Amino acid sequence: MIYLLDSNTCIRYLNGRSIGVLQRLQALPSEDVAVCSVVKAELFYGAMRERSPTIKIKSSLPTMPAIEIKL
Repeated sequence: MIYLLDSNTCIRYLNGRSIGVLQRLQALPSEDVAVCSVVKAELFYGAMRERSPTIKIKSSLPTMPAIEIKL
């Protein structure tokens, strides 16, 4: 089963603010975790507003598979 993460869950994971989220996502196989392209764009935008955006972008966003939304 694939878990499609929302922006808030991704931010909690990336910031390490929620032990429950960290434990749950680390227990899952990486191929079972994904984000949609909209969430990936939101995370990219938020990372670019940080003081050192390239560190956050290089360490997290490329490793997350994105699921394309077709309208």
